[in-house]
Amino acid sequence: ERWWPGDSPTARRVGLSGVAPERVDAGFAVGRISQTMQFFLDLTVAEFVAMHRDARGVDGELAPESVIAAANGLAGEPMRADQPLAALAGGQARALMVADLVLVADAPVLLIDEIENAGIDRHAALEFLVRRNRLVFLATHDPLIALRADLRLILGEGGIRRVIRTTEEERQTAARLELADREVRDLRERLRRGGALA
Repeated sequence: ERWWPGDSPTARRVGLSGVAPERVDAGFAVGRISQTMQFFLDLTVAEFVAMHRDARGVDGELAPESVIAAANGLAGEPMRADQPLAALAGGQARALMVADLVLVADAPVLLIDEIENAGIDRHAALEFLVRRNRLVFLATHDPLIALRADLRLILGEGGIRRVIRTTEEERQTAARLELADREVRDLRERLRRGGALA
């Protein structure tokens, strides 16, 4: 068992079993996406992904195009490989970071603050994360995301105050909410593309 180094403001340590010691020591065991983010690098999307892949020592067979394709499955507006990072819209940037976190960073533990932020397709993002067999912690105020989780951790005063296992009734409520949410999303997309509702 290895320990996360306790470098947070609370100096807490987290045990990680089954993770290669060199990944923990190099800081590669936990991947994070904060609530707000901006790119200031003068790179294209493909150059950024390739640079991050090389910095992480990931196999060169992971093509930037595969990461971009995954990101485009999460974003409302597709991005191009030759598009400047600084020109990405909020949803595009967030989708790129989620795809990069999972495919390039390849961390066994993921911490994501407000995945629903900035117009990302949260349904697609949740399905993408679940398929990758990672331990995912999502900070959210969205009831649909909270009810799709197996466990909800209620935080307060710097710690976990309560752990709630999602019930079958809550899962049924989440299914109803998801239907309504998808309808709103489809209407939004139709309007965004210049269509009419009639």
